[in-house]
Amino acid sequence: MDSPIKRIYPAGTETIATVNHSIPEVQLIDVDTGSINARLSLNSEPLSFLPFVGSSGLWQFATITRANTNTSTGSDSQLNGYAVGVLSAASEGLTRKNYGGELIPAIFQDPTIGPVFSKERKSFLVWDRSLAPTSSSYRIVEPTLTREVQSKAAPYELLAVRSDSYMLALQPRRAGASLIDIRTGRILDDVFVPGISVHKPEGLAVFAPRAASGGTGEVVIANVEEETLTVLSVQSGSRLPRIDLPLQISLRSSPLIRRSGRQLLVVADRALSLILVGSVGTNKLSVFRKTRGAIEEILPIELRAPIADMTVLHGATNIDPDLFVFLREDGRELAVASQSTLYQSESPGQLEQDGTATVSVPVEDPKVPEKPAFVNEQLDAVSVTRLQRVLAALGYPVSAIDGRIGPQTTAAIRAFQYDKGIEAIGSLSEETLKALNAAVAEVGDVRASNKSYADEYDRFMQQRVPGVDAERLLTLGSSNKDPDSPCFALNSLPPRELWSNSVAFARVLKRVEEEFGLKVEVVSGYRSPEYSRCAARGDVGSYHVKFQAFDIRLADQTNAEKDNAILFDAIKKIRDTGEFQGGLDATVTSVHVDTRGVNVMIGVDSELTSP
Repeated sequence: MDSPIKRIYPAGTETIATVNHSIPEVQLIDVDTGSINARLSLNSEPLSFLPFVGSSGLWQFATITRANTNTSTGSDSQLNGYAVGVLSAASEGLTRKNYGGELIPAIFQDPTIGPVFSKERKSFLVWDRSLAPTSSSYRIVEPTLTREVQSKAAPYELLAVRSDSYMLALQPRRAGASLIDIRTGRILDDVFVPGISVHKPEGLAVFAPRAASGGTGEVVIANVEEETLTVLSVQSGSRLPRIDLPLQISLRSSPLIRRSGRQLLVVADRALSLILVGSVGTNKLSVFRKTRGAIEEILPIELRAPIADMTVLHGATNIDPDLFVFLREDGRELAVASQSTLYQSESPGQLEQDGTATVSVPVEDPKVPEKPAFVNEQLDAVSVTRLQRVLAALGYPVSAIDGRIGPQTTAAIRAFQYDKGIEAIGSLSEETLKALNAAVAEVGDVRASNKSYADEYDRFMQQRVPGVDAERLLTLGSSNKDPDSPCFALNSLPPRELWSNSVAFARVLKRVEEEFGLKVEVVSGYRSPEYSRCAARGDVGSYHVKFQAFDIRLADQTNAEKDNAILFDAIKKIRDTGEFQGGLDATVTSVHVDTRGVNVMIGVDSELTSP
């Protein structure tokens, strides 16, 4: 950067907005090339800066600045409130227009702006983001007017959570969270959230995935004072929206706890499969992931230099990768890392000069031993972690997968026992162990979990490829059935609209077995986006997600390297005849086959990576 910047914000899938407070100036920077696409000087420093996606699908930015009015005598300017402006990208660059028709009275100590996502017109909320606000009201700012709304929930944060009628309000002073009706200020739901109280604003950091386009319904809250990471989820399926039971995990082991007085930072991908927690002036990030009903800590990342800020650029669709962007502490250099590069290492990750970084996570291994997950009532830390992962995956929230049995894990055990008709004592009994093992076994058995679906898919495939053993194509993956894997139970059966994508591979599979006399085992087929991010080390894997890619090996292997070479050569011969067009790759554990429509040798063509 030609001048140092203090903050970075998302502004597209490959673009960030930067705010230079000293000039003040806003820039739009392409993170791929580093080029400045647009820049705009402002009359005064923005007190609040809000990226949002407008109804046209274009990114815009709302700002709050101090409004000064010159006196008639030409003396010094006098404070007259706060002005709301909207920045838009045009052919001539960034432009700014005033918004709301009038100034916001200067009663707010820390004026902050948030969007209201409405199909009719764009509105904003302005409130006092202060731990000790002088007013519990907020302003609704519309194109030509501004009106005040009183609410009992004086918000520290107002966060978009997939609705144009309510927002999530955080109130750290009373350790509470509320859903507020935007137009009336009425409280729709109110919960106590231990672990979000804070005395200094720098000790708290909040992140809402896809906030610029309405949010996903989830919010991440990092609190260095309470040493807690919290995930709040808002459910909107019922008549009235509600806030789910908070998921929380301790930050006590984090290096951030030892760095008081620095602004805390938190960002995450849209699925919360990668949550990064850091602070200004440090080069160490704590890393977490959210699974169903729990948060789990994974290996930390060590950056090559301290940072001043970080943000995330969400991909255009659920199968497009997210990009993490880091601003160095000097404000003059950016580093960019994709999800997949943040996932690949044998030790705590290190951010390289080009922005790549790595975190270890298990990958698909077809040799998962078949053994009972739980063998006795005495649990060590490893067994408790396994128990927590299984309970969370089965729909019994445990809050944290941390190897320690606390109140939430005990409550989850009781709920599981109650549902299975077992005495709900909150500790493991022999009957509970049997029920848990049966539930784990069912996770990896497609026919046991959904017999009607398996039968329907088999009928579908027999009409198109008669004689093929179609049920093998529905395998959910080895990591999906392994209770010691963080990917346990994250996969799902392929949507019916994707079934036709697997027909080409079924024809290849039949030819391999009939013409070459090879018996094939399918290791991995369809992967849900959530499962793919975990099993493929952060890569969503578009061909697996489309049900067009399969990882296979010879059944009853004796020599993996030799057997995979035999299988690979057979499939390549079939491809050479024009039977299908797609990608091939041989690894130490399996052979990858996809029917993408273009012939590529993955791992041979340097520009390609396995999907």
